[in-house]
Amino acid sequence: MKNELVTLETAKTLKKLGFKEPCFFAFDQCEMTCCDLRGQQKFDGVNYNLGGYISKPFWLQVEKWLRDNYQVFIEILVLKEDDETTNCFISYTVTDFYPEKHEEDIRYKTYEEARTQTIIDALELIQGERIKNV
Repeated sequence: MKNELVTLETAKTLKKLGFKEPCFFAFDQCEMTCCDLRGQQKFDGVNYNLGGYISKPFWLQVEKWLRDNYQVFIEILVLKEDDETTNCFISYTVTDFYPEKHEEDIRYKTYEEARTQTIIDALELIQGERIKNV
């Protein structure tokens, strides 16, 4: 499950960008530790970017949030290496406003690694105001 949830750095970036989706996990701002909020009575699917927490969403939640709020579509290409037994993943960030294609293909060993880096790249484009909220 650890690879399915965003890192603290990404969670902080999302909070700055206005991520307000309900999450099952959050970072405690005092201790900067991950909290599983599913078992607490107070958990009702609220936004934990309020109060003393920083929401820790799943990568798939962030991908959907990017799609819904910024029209960012993540595309991961799966290529076969020469020996036909190893997959290679290449990722792109695509929006209506800014098609981001790498000049050189950056190859990743896993789909998750490609997805994670592409989302981080998209968040950097948003922070640099190269992608606007719709």
